[in-house]
Amino acid sequence: MAQTRREYYTGVLDCVQKICRDEGPRGLYRGISVSLCSTTPSIAISFTAFDEFKRLFATTVLGPDEPDNFRLTLCSGACAGSLASTVMFPMDLVRRQMQMVGVGGRPLVYANVGQAIYHVFQTGFRRNRGTALGYLLGLREFFRGLAPELLKVAPHNAIMFSTQHHLISRKWLFEELLYPD
Repeated sequence: MAQTRREYYTGVLDCVQKICRDEGPRGLYRGISVSLCSTTPSIAISFTAFDEFKRLFATTVLGPDEPDNFRLTLCSGACAGSLASTVMFPMDLVRRQMQMVGVGGRPLVYANVGQAIYHVFQTGFRRNRGTALGYLLGLREFFRGLAPELLKVAPHNAIMFSTQHHLISRKWLFEELLYPD
């Protein structure tokens, strides 16, 4: 496990057994509500932003929206993924925090989302207590780690959206027979 710096599980089956033993079957679903609340809007933002960036870039810098314009789809996909990741990063951070509670002997720090949010804010606020920017820097804590996230997300979304756009914009073998106009 990268976040704990020690391996607690030897494999998938070992992981399921230990979680069920230590936390019961509910432990397998720890953090799922936060995951659903962060993943669903992130996907919606990505697809909506992709269309908007594609329309914007097609009219300004990257040329018309044609099936073979990979620069347009690459840039639009990278920007869309970056925007969605930036907007949803605080929720993703809270999700990861909640999923890591109790793993590998870590203490049970919080019991719900509110406590996790409070803990993340307090971490940044305590570092800067007494400064005029204490509250602002407490909020900044929700974006700690955003740069590496964007380095991962931008290329992934650029490739994903370019591939998806390329695949749906071509004529496939037997497509005309299966779906006549």
